[in-house]
Amino acid sequence: MPQGRSAINQTFLKEPLNKSIQDLPRGFHKVHTACRTAAAALVCALLCLLLPCHVAAQQPMVEVFTDRTVIPEGSTASILIKAASFGNANSITVNLMLSGRDRERAVLSARAAELTAGSTTERQLTVSVADNQERQSEAETFSIMLNGGTNTALSSTVLNFTIPPNDLSVMPKTLEGVLRSDRTISLKPERFTIADLQDTKTFVVSSLDSRINVQTFIITVQDSFSVLLSLKEGKTAAVGETLNLTISHLDIFSRNGAGISAGEGHNCAIKEDGTMACWGDSRSNQTNPSSSQGVNQNTRFLAVGAGDFHNCAIKEDGTMACWGRSAEGQTSPTSSPQVNQNTRFLAVDAGEGHTCAIKEDGTMACWGDSNDSQTNPSSAEGVDQNTRFLAVGAGEHHSCAVKEDGTMACWGLSSSGRTNPRRSPQGVDQNTRFFAVSAGRRHSCAVKEDGTMACWGESTGNQTNPSSSPQVNQNTRFFAVSVGEKHTCAIKEDSTMACWGNPNFFQTDPTRSPQGVSRNTRFLAVAAGGFHTCAVKIDGTTACWGSSGFDATTPPADFKAQIIPDTVRL
Repeated sequence: MPQGRSAINQTFLKEPLNKSIQDLPRGFHKVHTACRTAAAALVCALLCLLLPCHVAAQQPMVEVFTDRTVIPEGSTASILIKAASFGNANSITVNLMLSGRDRERAVLSARAAELTAGSTTERQLTVSVADNQERQSEAETFSIMLNGGTNTALSSTVLNFTIPPNDLSVMPKTLEGVLRSDRTISLKPERFTIADLQDTKTFVVSSLDSRINVQTFIITVQDSFSVLLSLKEGKTAAVGETLNLTISHLDIFSRNGAGISAGEGHNCAIKEDGTMACWGDSRSNQTNPSSSQGVNQNTRFLAVGAGDFHNCAIKEDGTMACWGRSAEGQTSPTSSPQVNQNTRFLAVDAGEGHTCAIKEDGTMACWGDSNDSQTNPSSAEGVDQNTRFLAVGAGEHHSCAVKEDGTMACWGLSSSGRTNPRRSPQGVDQNTRFFAVSAGRRHSCAVKEDGTMACWGESTGNQTNPSSSPQVNQNTRFFAVSVGEKHTCAIKEDSTMACWGNPNFFQTDPTRSPQGVSRNTRFLAVAAGGFHTCAVKIDGTTACWGSSGFDATTPPADFKAQIIPDTVRL
């Protein structure tokens, strides 16, 4: 029997298909035994014309195996038909026929399986179940009938399969998928399994649908986990309606899909091969990653955060590298008591003179300028050294981060209300949940659990008012945001860009990009700098707009960003 498969004859037929002559009546066995003696040869020959002894000689020995009997939507089951002997027959053709209430959704890899004589003859078949646009609330069934002819043991053999229910009205329920090293996800309705990931180690599950309760938590490589969903009290889901989950890479959670970050007048981004490219203002060596100890032109990175005049980035092995201005210790991770040379990180962002990063265990570490407690997460309400985080944004003299439960914590200089999300005009309270955040000069913006935007802090230039953009209304949904000095840019749910705030250098107008951008251009990631913005388009090329000082809006001609599809809609 092939390893990892269960025999259909054990599951469905209870006994082997090839029972041979042992199942014939007791009198037939006696006659058959007598036939083996030379003295009874003539009698045997005559009796076998009348009795079914010839069935034992002609009947093929056939077994049927399957790897599963329950086939969720979008899944495939294997069927193995194995023939060990055909007696006097040279071959048989096994015909397959679908039957049952849902046979129109089942697709066979072959309509017939021809088996030739021989002890190792076998034929592998597959049956796939297509997705149903109308989500059923009850289990469905279909059958495959195997028929090798009236003279074979396969005549009228029926294999029964079940399609489990997946109607979201029968909450709570689970969904299944497999994340592989090629970064693709295969969906199956039971659970998610993360496997074989070489460079991205941690993920977050969340939902943008305000009707769904989904536990937000950190999942690490090799974890096997279930995602429990439930409809919130008073909420309903229509028959046939699809609700969404997202699975996001935590190490680039706030960058959403491509590693790019903008500083005061420079940018850094991870190239297609994983190495780093920086362009723009280089007066503090902030565009030269190789000036960091242990970094050369072949070093590969996972995430990057650009500050005013410095950068910090997570290398492929999870350790941190920083370069640029270091006057306040912003390029010295080990100056933090929570960091040593072996500390591994998941996410990072750099502010004016400080840096904050989420460690592998989900806790926060900050280093650099601490004059306003911007490097002290524990100064925030409800935060201690054991608090775990999902995303972080570092601003001028403050920092904000999304905690493991989705709520927001901010610390540092509190003037202009930059550390108080509850002052957001978009409606934020202590229970509001978020999944992305970015901090700028004196304001911050974050994407709420339902995909809407909330901003707080200085608002003199409309930088906290998303609706001041003609592309935004109160129902607009976003999946990424980046805050500059006095402006904000965010990617909408349809992947187009919206910007608001100070327009003095056209940093809020993507169509002014010399790289060619229209209102319909689609993006994967965005980085707002001092007075410019850069974003990665869906083809991996980069477009920049705003102040062109120090060539901040001119990425290298051959630059193509590393694209990681970190968010998957189920």
